Amino acid sequence: MIYCIATKNDHYESDVHMQNHEDGHIECVACKFRQGQSSVFFKRIEAIAHLHEHRQRGDKVPEYAFNRLRQEMAQEGNDLKIKPSSPSVRELNHLRKRSVTVYETPQESVFPAAAPEVFQSNGMVPIPA
Repeated sequence: MIYCIATKNDHYESDVHMQNHEDGHIECVACKFRQGQSSVFFKRIEAIAHLHEHRQRGDKVPEYAFNRLRQEMAQEGNDLKIKPSSPSVRELNHLRKRSVTVYETPQESVFPAAAPEVFQSNGMVPIPA
């Protein structure tokens, strides 16, 4: 599922590209907050918070991206179904080794982020690398 795609044409709608990865997590592809690397999310609410942060920083994010995530949350819940063979956990450990800030919600979901003030204000706390 593609929630929004960065477009640079006459029908300009978004500065952000967010999609489901084949392993089950959601990623913000080539995220501006991570110097062009993808931001990875394991809960839908984290992806929504990330899109809000893009908007707060002036990026254009279409409302349908929020609506799709909210609809999925209503139908399937907040947690994403990560494939057992997913490299997401290995990727998380790799990000920790590269000193990327990783945040954890009280529900033990982890994801990298470049805007800690937004996530901390939502009850998320940093994990030491």
